Amino acid sequence: MDVYFLRHGKAEKHADCDENRILTSEGEETIRRLGKVLQTLKISPTHLYTSPYLRAAQTADILNQGLTMPLEIKTKKRLRCGAHTAKILDLLVDHSENDRVILVGHMPDFAEITQTLLGLLKPMTFETGSLIGLNWKNHPGKNSKANLLLALHPSQYAV
Repeated sequence: MDVYFLRHGKAEKHADCDENRILTSEGEETIRRLGKVLQTLKISPTHLYTSPYLRAAQTADILNQGLTMPLEIKTKKRLRCGAHTAKILDLLVDHSENDRVILVGHMPDFAEITQTLLGLLKPMTFETGSLIGLNWKNHPGKNSKANLLLALHPSQYAV
């Protein structure tokens, strides 16, 4: 199973509450470029889940528009700020080993989750719009370690 952790695109700094922050035009463009990168790399996700926060939902929607085969976007509360590894593994438990799942969420959660899943000493850097892909030879579980597939920073997305 391949699981891709996508931090939402760059968002405005202030809103009436954190959950309602929207993407900036730069954040929107970054995610459009990422969609093209995924096409170039021939990464075709089978599932797309997002945090209910507005900036994450916008990120999922923009990315989905750029996919070769658009998907039904499913909003999952377990991806909102405060997500942790056990919640992510629970989300993945019903998926097959051939699935390719994109999760759209937040920092510092995704850095901590990928650190745990990869068995790293320090968390990976997750700037807005960054994508980190993990793979399990078998189904992900509490005692299985993932392998790093890719780590993409928005500066790598072609203009």
